[in-house]
Amino acid sequence: WNLLQLQLQTPTVEELRSKYRELSPDIRQMGVDDTIYGSEWFGAERERTGASLANAGYIPHLKNFAKTGVPNSLRPALWGRILGCNPTPKDLHRYKLLRQNLASLDVASDSLFRFDVQETTDNDEFFVFSDPLNEAMLIFSRDNQVRSLCSLEPTTAVLEVKAPSPLDGSS
Repeated sequence: WNLLQLQLQTPTVEELRSKYRELSPDIRQMGVDDTIYGSEWFGAERERTGASLANAGYIPHLKNFAKTGVPNSLRPALWGRILGCNPTPKDLHRYKLLRQNLASLDVASDSLFRFDVQETTDNDEFFVFSDPLNEAMLIFSRDNQVRSLCSLEPTTAVLEVKAPSPLDGSS
């Protein structure tokens, strides 16, 4: 009943259960099971376990722990360790300056970045962080250091219109 017939291979229920076994109702999740009355012990246990893992810092253990949720109080430290992001005071000062620069300068490409974020975060119910993402995109689009850290040199598309030359024999 439609014009385009797609032949998509859909995994079986068993394949999905195997692939996403961490999401089983049998496995407790931070943000769900810690809010149930009488389960306060679960949140406290996750706090203790997360704090000890954050101090030890073995990345595979941290990633495994994060699969079932990270307590709010541990998120900056834990995700910083997992992602290898340890900003120095100099980095934080640079970010502050970039943020101040954002408020004082409008760039022609800002609307393109805003549109990109809007397309990525098209539903406010599911993606409530569009404003901070928008700000981060705009801030780092102005950072000259980002270009030097890219593995491939960013390029600028150039539109060149050539007029026929009287020397090339076309009249």
